[in-house]
Amino acid sequence: MKYFIILVISLVTNVAISAQAGNPKQKQSPTELAQEYTDGLTKALKLTPTQSKELYKSSLKYEKDTEVVQKSALTNAQKYDKLVIIRAARSSALKRILTKEQYKKYTLSFP
Repeated sequence: MKYFIILVISLVTNVAISAQAGNPKQKQSPTELAQEYTDGLTKALKLTPTQSKELYKSSLKYEKDTEVVQKSALTNAQKYDKLVIIRAARSSALKRILTKEQYKKYTLSFP
């Protein structure tokens, strides 16, 4: 009887652990990702409201474009090539939106 109770307890524990592991973090939408990114950079770099608004627009475009590429039927190599172009456009937008000091801090803090 003692072994039966130990067996039941271990099975219940195993099921509970499996249930927790099977619930990964929900995938965020491009809007949520862009907002999180903007909020983080706004705090870290002390962006103005105008900069923050421009950054959000740029980040939203980046996230939507990235999602389209990831969901496409392209090969991994083609996806990689497209994502490199999208990231370069994002970098260019950041250089335009941020001051030189902010961009320097960004490149040192967010590689």
